[in-house]
Amino acid sequence: MRISKDFPGGNIEVISITEDEVVIERELRDNRKDWFYWAFCVEDACPKGKESHTVKFSFAGQPRVAKFGAAVSHDLIHWEWTDTREGESFSYTFKPEEKAYFAFCFIYSDEMLRMFAKENGIEIETFCISRKGREVPCFRIGDGEKIVLFVSRHHACESSGTYLMQGIAKACLEDTPKGYTFLFVPFVDYDGVMDGDQGKYRAPHDHNGDYGEDASIYPETDALRKLADSGKVWASFDLHAPYIDGKEHDRVYVFKKPDAVELNRCLELWKEATAKDENSFTYDGEWDWISGVNYNKPKRPTMRTYYSSRVKSGLALTVETSYSGSPDNRFSAERIYNLGGHFYRAFATEFFK
Repeated sequence: MRISKDFPGGNIEVISITEDEVVIERELRDNRKDWFYWAFCVEDACPKGKESHTVKFSFAGQPRVAKFGAAVSHDLIHWEWTDTREGESFSYTFKPEEKAYFAFCFIYSDEMLRMFAKENGIEIETFCISRKGREVPCFRIGDGEKIVLFVSRHHACESSGTYLMQGIAKACLEDTPKGYTFLFVPFVDYDGVMDGDQGKYRAPHDHNGDYGEDASIYPETDALRKLADSGKVWASFDLHAPYIDGKEHDRVYVFKKPDAVELNRCLELWKEATAKDENSFTYDGEWDWISGVNYNKPKRPTMRTYYSSRVKSGLALTVETSYSGSPDNRFSAERIYNLGGHFYRAFATEFFK
């Protein structure tokens, strides 16, 4: 059996390995706190002469396995759940010569972005150059004066936000209002996404904590701050994923001001649309975080707080999308894409006029 991390997003350390069980752990790398992101590839797990072989993959007691087991793919594009969680372990039955990728969550990769762009006639542009010299991708829909900004992956591991972004972009392509430019930056921590980093709690601070009084240390956040300071952004949406699971973390929720009347109308439309669509992940609005007086003064500066005083409409929203969901509201690519479509149409009805 061969286990590797040599692919975009790979992150694993093998502790021990036998024919039937592998003990593994993710690499923390330059992070200040523990987290749960991991991804690896397995080849030659089925011994010669056998029609199938089941292997158990175990972690050392820490929260590492999502509600439905591991995410598994054979092409790094299409993902499904193994549905084989047992504590902090999961199992998988291999066929002869099978090569499989496993991850904590459904990975959304740079390759997936470029496939989506090609299929929809979208031109990928360069937002900035990363610290490691990579061209950070972005794309635009529309050519109006009002810029509506969507970003994801301030924390490299939070891929569900990028799935939501693709659904938003698809709906935007189908109905783009005049007077607006919709700017999408799918991978704010682009180096982290490509290298397979956790990203959250990166030392000395992660990308979403790079909006303080000092100059930014990351080119991506520096570019986002300059865009905010230009006065051209009408509204901004920062798309994230929360903790591994439990309570609000099994759902979609937003950070909002308590008196956001127009926003609340949009969110109510979003809620109604997802409730009617059995093929959409559900937003129920019951777990939204009401920020109140601390909306603009969190414990650390973030993109939302930086943009909230600079966007022309006053709308700087953070959306958290669950990594896996719950048994009655289960994460899949299609369901999150549809969730994004309903999100866009709700805001197009009330806000993008």
